[in-house]
Amino acid sequence: MRIDQDLHELLFRHDCVIVPEWGGFLTQYRGARLDANRNLVHPPGKDLSFNRHLVRNDGLLADRIARREGLDFTAASARVGSAVAEWRAALDRNGRLEVPRIGVFYRDQENNLQFDP
Repeated sequence: MRIDQDLHELLFRHDCVIVPEWGGFLTQYRGARLDANRNLVHPPGKDLSFNRHLVRNDGLLADRIARREGLDFTAASARVGSAVAEWRAALDRNGRLEVPRIGVFYRDQENNLQFDP
């Protein structure tokens, strides 16, 4: 399943993408920076953060999957739900979950979901 690729691509075009029953990914524009000490110019980009409380479906991810795979919205939403179940199982089994090109999830000492981009 390509949910990580779909999520990555959506985050380039949107400031917030929600993975239902998992959480929301938020991006914030970061302008170009000049490092005069090292004679470097850092290009503009986006900083990524995660909010585990944003779980209500915004439809972006399911819509992208539906269009890409020729599914109806309900079937695409079910695919997202299956991916989230796989993410939860991997997190429980391994203690961490790496989502390629997105970041790493883990649980803190109080069992709260944490994210490192």
